[in-house]
Amino acid sequence: MHFRPATAHDIQAIATLHAQSWQQAYRGILCDRYLDEQVITERSAIWHDRLTLPTSDQSVLVAEHEDLLAGFVCTYLHTEPGWSYLDNLHVDHRFKGQGIGTQLVARAADWCYRHRPQDGLFLWALAANMPARRFYEQLGAQHSADGIWAAPDGIQIPEHRYEWQDLGPLTARLKEPLT
Repeated sequence: MHFRPATAHDIQAIATLHAQSWQQAYRGILCDRYLDEQVITERSAIWHDRLTLPTSDQSVLVAEHEDLLAGFVCTYLHTEPGWSYLDNLHVDHRFKGQGIGTQLVARAADWCYRHRPQDGLFLWALAANMPARRFYEQLGAQHSADGIWAAPDGIQIPEHRYEWQDLGPLTARLKEPLT
């Protein structure tokens, strides 16, 4: 497995994986019409903007196996006082269970720590997305707040905020082997 910063050449692969991940994880949460007809176009536009005009506070890392995108993570520094933000983490279903998601989160935490060592890291996970919530909890994230996501299909969806105040245990996972 090879990890590297994303480039504009990765736009379509990242957008496709992001859309497929939502289609799999959010079926029954987001409306089918959006997932079937709009998600790929919308995700493509978002990733085009993020990767052609990246901001200095943004990091997008990809995990590759041979020529396949196995996963990616997108993180932003200091989006609110004392906190950096893990915005996206997606692993292709063919590569799940191999430690790639853990390595991507660890690498994102390491990047955040190197740039903002005083900040913790947070994310929002949909309340109904139990596999994601369990994954973050297994990595030591603490459920700290509840909110409502105004989803792109117009639906209001309950979500939970998860936090790591100390990034040390996450960055220590960089030493764990992939399975």
